[in-house]
Amino acid sequence: MKLSKVVTGTAVVALSALVLSACGSSSSSSKNSTSSKASSSKVVKKSSSQKQVAGGALKDGTYKLDETGYDHGYKVQMAMTVKDGKITSTKYDYVDKDGKSKTKDAAYEKAMKAKVKV
Repeated sequence: MKLSKVVTGTAVVALSALVLSACGSSSSSSKNSTSSKASSSKVVKKSSSQKQVAGGALKDGTYKLDETGYDHGYKVQMAMTVKDGKITSTKYDYVDKDGKSKTKDAAYEKAMKAKVKV
């Protein structure tokens, strides 16, 4: 029992020292972070065009997605318009089997307000 208390006490002291040393800062580390901020901002200023990170270039047009199944009475409909290689507009909505938007369903809104007590 006494050995268990000694081991626990030693572990607490060691972890406390680790946490305190990790949270502390020295002047050399703050200088390093300042210089890295300066160098990274220089890189940003030199870059004049956007670098494509993933995927291919976007082709102009309107892209649509209609979910095939109805989950809890609604399915997802999404549309995205691309012009000059950039996304210019998006639309995301849940619709029921009649094509009515979930956000415009008064009965659904009333039921949800009663459920969450708003």
